[in-house]
Order: sequence, then structure tokens, then C-alpha cells
Amino acid sequence: MVVLGPPKYASWNEWSSCSKTCGDGDRTRVRSCIALCHDVKPRDLSSTESCNLGNCEFFASMFSKLTITTTISPKTSPLSSRAPIKMTLNQNKSKIFTR
Repeated sequence: MVVLGPPKYASWNEWSSCSKTCGDGDRTRVRSCIALCHDVKPRDLSSTESCNLGNCEFFASMFSKLTITTTISPKTSPLSSRAPIKMTLNQNKSKIFTR
């Protein structure tokens, strides 16, 4: 009779991004079996946990007041991906961002 012992696993990979950016979602990480894998089940190679728990009312109220407009500076063409973006937040406070 041969005694094999328990499976040996590689380290867990990093967690995936959450399945939802706001509200209850899930994220997953995986690993592989590297030795003695005879009885390994798929559930042994994957782990899932909840993320972004709670409601989105706070974020919804913030983003409902967000306006994004694109302005073209003389140094960029209308088709340029580097055109600056003007973002107007509450009470018309503006900030210029460049992609």
C-alpha cells in the first residue's frame, strides 16, 4: 500500500476585482495544485468572498452632481486621446484633468 499524503498547493493568486463597483459583489482568487493532486476538487483551487457591501446611495448622490465636458486646447486636435477633460463638481468648482 502506497501512502501519498495531502495535496501540495501553490500560493493563492491576488484577489480579482470586485464584480460590482457599488453594492454587494464578489471577488475570487485561485491557486494551483503542484503535487499529489489525485483527490483535488475544483473548490480546493478557488476561493470567493463578498466585497463592496452595502448600498450605493452615498455614491449615487455624489455622482448625480458630476458633469463631464471635453474641451480642446490649441495644442491638441479634436481626435487626440490626450485632450483635457474639464470636470465640474458641486457649485461649479472646476478642475482640468488630462487623460
